[in-house]
Amino acid sequence: ARGGDIGPGTSGVGISAAPMSSTIWEFTPDTKEVGFKTPGVVEVNGDKDFLTLIFSFSRQSKYYIDQVIVPSFLFVFVSYMQFWVDPNIAPARAFLAVIPVLIMRTLS
Repeated sequence: ARGGDIGPGTSGVGISAAPMSSTIWEFTPDTKEVGFKTPGVVEVNGDKDFLTLIFSFSRQSKYYIDQVIVPSFLFVFVSYMQFWVDPNIAPARAFLAVIPVLIMRTLS
């Protein structure tokens, strides 16, 4: 607890960080300019003190769309394209069967 006192209360600042930005995560509105501070809450359970810190952030949807949705759609599209190719053209069908495997290998 703050100042070395034992028992319930607040911990003062808790955690503070320098200004930050991310292409994946969206933090609280003033995080880019000022950084963030999250106060801690100290709870006592028996002879132990527990510190609880709260962080507020969310995932930006553009990252999810670019990194998950679009590659998955392309994978399914290319996988099913081989069914529309003439069965007598074996090299083309083999090529279209290998491309999804290479896509999955690249994404993992």
